[in-house]
Amino acid sequence: MHQGHVQGVHRQGWRDLAEPRQRLGRQAGGFDFTGARKLTIWARGQKGGEKVTFGFGYLTKDTAKDKKYLDSDNGTLNVTLTADWQQYTINVTGKDLKLIKSGFFWAWKPMERR
Repeated sequence: MHQGHVQGVHRQGWRDLAEPRQRLGRQAGGFDFTGARKLTIWARGQKGGEKVTFGFGYLTKDTAKDKKYLDSDNGTLNVTLTADWQQYTINVTGKDLKLIKSGFFWAWKPMERR
């Protein structure tokens, strides 16, 4: 589990916890999360109002057409963060979790400056 402030270079508005980037989707293997029922995330925004997407399994036939090895399933949850810590849950019941290469990711859109 990771807790903390996201810093550093944000490429194209997303971050992930997955296999090393250089072999992501190019080598067989992944994590077996069979039996899991939910993916729970605790998050808050810096000011509140930030729109984000939480998810797992972003290597799909639609998003990684050039990759040989894909995630066995995926799921996402779109939320608007508050300034207070909130719990968010993605229900994974019924998902094929036997081969997950990209275990967690989040994406955001830049907030409009006021």
